[in-house]
Amino acid sequence: MSVIAISLITRLFSLFVGEFEPLDSLRKHYSFCADHFITQDSDIECVAAKDGKLAPKSVTCNRKTGLACVNSPSAAPCPDYLVRFW
Repeated sequence: MSVIAISLITRLFSLFVGEFEPLDSLRKHYSFCADHFITQDSDIECVAAKDGKLAPKSVTCNRKTGLACVNSPSAAPCPDYLVRFW
């Protein structure tokens, strides 16, 4: 599957369901520090791609699961997030 097709599927999924960046998926596409260096939840940071603001408490952002933001019918859809490791 091409990068363009994956990007389109990810964008459509985000519109209807939410934004999800599980660690195992991130490891398949990016190279970053090994698990034994990510020992605290403060070693991961999730920020909005548009403005760099930290993800709110309603968004899961931790070293075990990565990022998870579920769209709510009563709120705006989840924005695109970036996940950083320190």
